[in-house]
Amino acid sequence: MNMISESLLNLAVELEKSRSQIMVSGDAEKLAGLFSDDLYYGHSGGYWDDKESFVQKFSDGLYNYHRVEIQVESATLAGNSSLVVHGKVTLQVTLHGTKKTMTSIYLAVWRKEVDVWRFLAHQTAMVQG
Repeated sequence: MNMISESLLNLAVELEKSRSQIMVSGDAEKLAGLFSDDLYYGHSGGYWDDKESFVQKFSDGLYNYHRVEIQVESATLAGNSSLVVHGKVTLQVTLHGTKKTMTSIYLAVWRKEVDVWRFLAHQTAMVQG
């Protein structure tokens, strides 16, 4: 692995670790600050949220994350201001009152907005098995 790809991977791990910690903390204000105003958050259940709907559901306790374990597998720059990340995630979460443990593969996109990395897009697919 060259130094550029290693530094991108380290950045991706740092950003994803921060996102995971905020999600488990339950702090909706911090989560809103992390998200881009243009957020697309695709769920493995076949539905999606924008920033407003995700933060509202998170704040209302409809999305209650107990544990988020992310394994970043790759990170690639898309232009000068976007970072595409993919890996695996295991969640312990209560969704709409139902406790679940889920393992998924995921794709995340971070975008640098006025020198701050913001979470722009996310899509998961459940791992069977």
